[in-house]
Amino acid sequence: MKTHDTLHHCAADPIPGKARQDLRRRRARLPVALLALVAAIATSLAGSPAGAQIQRPNPDDVVSFAGFVDPVDLTTLVDFVSRTLGINIFLADPNMQGAQVQFRAPMDVRAGDLLDMLELLLEARGYALTQERKDWYVVRPRDALAPNFEDQPFATTQIFPTPLLKPTSLQSVISNVLPQNAQPRIVYSDALGVIISTAPARVNQAIGQALERIRQQLDAQQFHRIELTHIAATEARQRLLSLL
Repeated sequence: MKTHDTLHHCAADPIPGKARQDLRRRRARLPVALLALVAAIATSLAGSPAGAQIQRPNPDDVVSFAGFVDPVDLTTLVDFVSRTLGINIFLADPNMQGAQVQFRAPMDVRAGDLLDMLELLLEARGYALTQERKDWYVVRPRDALAPNFEDQPFATTQIFPTPLLKPTSLQSVISNVLPQNAQPRIVYSDALGVIISTAPARVNQAIGQALERIRQQLDAQQFHRIELTHIAATEARQRLLSLL
């Protein structure tokens, strides 16, 4: 009898009939409630600023700086450019607070040129605007730039090939072209035939422009063949050099 009672209690339904019916009704209502919750969240996100699309200006739109009469903190200007273009510009140096810029007269700037203007003002105060990813920009001290090989306009590292030229032969040319406070980190590799520069974007642009001008001058050169009689070419060369 004890064994029978034990089996009987184990097989008994632990949930009474009425409670089971209530549980089934709640389970049936669960998918409907869940769908309603998801719909409410989607509607809330669509109507919130986080769900709204960022309105970015056309590159040819004009941005006026007529309202900046008094000196403006550089951080305020960075925030203004960030909000105007709808991009994120992060500040890597907390000591940037206090640096100021002043517009001597009202000026209008194309929206497509705002980042170039900001980079110019940052460069004058020892900072550089770098681009980590699309729409991710960071303001860093010029002496703390990390290598960045991203194919972006404000990437810090550029590789310049030098066909038919030894990179080390261009070292003095590049050092004289750049300003003294440029502080680039440049590697001249004759084995690879390249120049690798880690510097602010404006400095890398200057290096690229200088190399392009040198290539243009080399392409414009013409070689003339001079036939020699009764004299070796090396001897003729030495005599010509002595006359220069």
